[in-house]
Amino acid sequence: MSIRLFESLKWPMKLDMVCLTGLDPDKKINGYRVEGVDLTIGGNTNNMTIYIAPTADDLLLGLDFMVSYKVDILVSKNILVLGGKEEVPAILKQSAVEEYSVG
Repeated sequence: MSIRLFESLKWPMKLDMVCLTGLDPDKKINGYRVEGVDLTIGGNTNNMTIYIAPTADDLLLGLDFMVSYKVDILVSKNILVLGGKEEVPAILKQSAVEEYSVG
């Protein structure tokens, strides 16, 4: 989750400072870990640990989340399918300039 989005939510949660590794393992990013967050996607609410980082993207779903909740990405329809049942509109970004979303 981006720092900007986290601050706009005004959640009264304890932040633990962490050092995150991005695509380049030699570069470290200072961020935060927040435990016990109820995150709702579609009709599913999951209690999870999230990481807050200085990123332009509001929220990135990690592979660990997608595997745990059996998420399928249907790029042709711009949707996520949760657990083989529920379809949730998605915004898919290829780069900072190109954005694809459900109309």
